[in-house]
Amino acid sequence: MDIAIIGGGAAGMVTARLLDDVHDVTVFERDSVLGGHVRTLNGNVPCSALPAEVHIDAGVIEFDRRHFPRFHALMAELDVRMAAVPATSGLFLADGSAWHAPERLRREFPGAVRRAREAARHLPLLAARTLFLARVAGASTADLVERSVDDFLGDDVFGTWLKMLLMYAYSIPYQRVGDIGATLAIPMLRRFVHDSDWTRVVGGVWTYFERICATLRGRVVTRAEVVRVTRRPGGVEITVAGDTPRPFDAVVFATTPDRVLPLLGDPTEAEQHRFSAWRPNHAHTLTHVDTAIYARRAIAYRSEFDLFVTPQGAHGYNAYLNRLCGLDDFRAPHYSLAFGLDDEIDPGTVLHRQAYCTPGYTRDALRPREEIIRANGERGTWIAGAWLYDGLHEGAVVSAERVAVGLGGRAIRPSLTVDATPTAPDRR
Repeated sequence: MDIAIIGGGAAGMVTARLLDDVHDVTVFERDSVLGGHVRTLNGNVPCSALPAEVHIDAGVIEFDRRHFPRFHALMAELDVRMAAVPATSGLFLADGSAWHAPERLRREFPGAVRRAREAARHLPLLAARTLFLARVAGASTADLVERSVDDFLGDDVFGTWLKMLLMYAYSIPYQRVGDIGATLAIPMLRRFVHDSDWTRVVGGVWTYFERICATLRGRVVTRAEVVRVTRRPGGVEITVAGDTPRPFDAVVFATTPDRVLPLLGDPTEAEQHRFSAWRPNHAHTLTHVDTAIYARRAIAYRSEFDLFVTPQGAHGYNAYLNRLCGLDDFRAPHYSLAFGLDDEIDPGTVLHRQAYCTPGYTRDALRPREEIIRANGERGTWIAGAWLYDGLHEGAVVSAERVAVGLGGRAIRPSLTVDATPTAPDRR
């Protein structure tokens, strides 16, 4: 078959790899580079502000080994090196109070006496965590479909912390996090409030795209803006801006879901129902070297996911990148990735500004998700994307594998072990 894939992000490129042995594949990416939300500075994104040998992930960064099994199996298949990384977190509120995950508590307070006193102050959070897990354990799948995050989390310290972690995971402003559908958010939170085992891609996440491209038989076309998809008996027609329509046997939408209806030349009533509630979420992050956000608050330890509520009411995160990207964390420059904290970051310290368009994960948009999965393949039209699973990188791989198998392609070869041993800092 001749398969068109719209979108050169994770879902699109993994789908292409898994179909490549049995079909002729063409990937259309409207951007000038592949990657989607994978943005490795000095990898697929040039960054003259960085030394040429330094590669920094400014999009997708880290992966949990326990909860990303398909992704890690794919990395093993591609012979991509993984390394263990810490991934701790702190919450710093506008009133000056600070709350710490266990590992951060140990590093911020090396003295045993003070650390014990701080740990005791955190006991109410442990109780809140227990109550949260008990409450969501009793929620059925159907119940989650009809509810939003605000039905499960309040604005107390524990609820704020989890909402801000969702803000980090889905790049959605804090003010709209409460509207995220519980069917997406609650299963993810249920997994990640337990211990995790985080890894990074050595050399940057873009490395695995390079490995896919190096062996791909199919065609990849960048700067290709698909403007129309028309279904015909026995196939589809793809129209790229400035070109004539081209026939294919099937099309895979590996885009954000809000793009599906505008591209379909002849959507059915069912398709209009499935996709009409989806809206884009526009966001941006700043890669910077400003450490004053910590100095102003007398914070000693920069952790991987520090969450801030500012006196002005902004909610955002600062992810300290040196350890996450395998760089020396004992000396400057200290690289960070910030979201929602533009007023806290000195513009002169910004190395890169990255704009994104992600799905707007509201309850109404997510409600037909299972119907979309069941309908995959109708009229030669397939849908892939992280939003069809957990909204994270594992979801992109899982949905790509489902589509590939549905089209007669192969599954990812299972990996019984994943090499993610600690490594020395690398300058890439």
